[in-house]
Amino acid sequence: MPIGFGSVSGSNSFGRRGAPAILSSGLFAFTNYTFLPIVSLGSTTGPTLGQMQSAYAGTPWISSYFGLGSYQGYQRWTVPKTGTYTIEAGGAAGGGGSGSSTSQCYGAKIIGNFSLTSGDILEMVIGVAGGNNGGAHGNENGGGGGTFIKNITTGALMIVAGGSGGSASTTYASGCPQYVTDQQGQSGNSGGYPSVCASYSGYYPGTPSSGYGGNAAGSYYGGAGGGYYSAGANGLTHCATAYGGGYYGNGLVGGTGNVCYTYNNTGGFGGGGGGQLGGPGGGGGYTGGTVIGVWASYGHSGGGGSYNAGSSQTNTAGGNSGSTAGYCKITQL
Repeated sequence: MPIGFGSVSGSNSFGRRGAPAILSSGLFAFTNYTFLPIVSLGSTTGPTLGQMQSAYAGTPWISSYFGLGSYQGYQRWTVPKTGTYTIEAGGAAGGGGSGSSTSQCYGAKIIGNFSLTSGDILEMVIGVAGGNNGGAHGNENGGGGGTFIKNITTGALMIVAGGSGGSASTTYASGCPQYVTDQQGQSGNSGGYPSVCASYSGYYPGTPSSGYGGNAAGSYYGGAGGGYYSAGANGLTHCATAYGGGYYGNGLVGGTGNVCYTYNNTGGFGGGGGGQLGGPGGGGGYTGGTVIGVWASYGHSGGGGSYNAGSSQTNTAGGNSGSTAGYCKITQL
């Protein structure tokens, strides 16, 4: 699939929801708007319709041109005017709690231009950051959720920005290098695969097919990141199973982790995998991040892959470094 980079006009402050509307022909006045995850860090599910309506109150489209999508947390917004739009998406960060690597990684930043028609309905899943608690051993951080944008009217997937994998322990996973390039949200379609950690540990999870959930291997390893077509692989059980993140067609629910030492090791909404004693969860994305975990010796997570079907592309691995949360900014050109 094509994947590259361009620039966006206007500001990109994740705290603001968009510039003031200007007079324009179309269904409603529009210049740009930044859609947010609304729910808090570590949430495995997205916001309810009521939460969305409260967060976006006062916008010119909330009453008649916005609604709940296929599953909880899926946000549907109607394109107001035929034309070209820039869509900028950021994946969410993975967790990085106490005792974890100091190199917390971030989701990908993906930008593209799209020709859209008035009345097209866009469905958005905005990634949520993974649970930010490494438990007693530093490994049990959840993977970050990916951000997905799809044109429901045409059925075309437009953009996916992969989320980052969770950070591993500085001591209990120190047997293999913790490469940021594997853990951050990826700029290409493939999910992050910690190949060096595989060679050190002797566990080879296998590379998932493009667009599918990540794989997992080892002992006491975390859940892998979910993809577009399938969920991430589950981790092993220690007090409780570390679940892989869900996929686009079943709600992209973040995976829960083990509950021996913490309840804050969940994967973020958007397909993040849950953390486990021997290794953190993988990031959600177009292709889910793959994970490896071996108790007290090896552990590493992969970030989710990205996707861009637009023109004038810009795709940056780990580019959403300004925020741990995912986002989607839409600008009318």
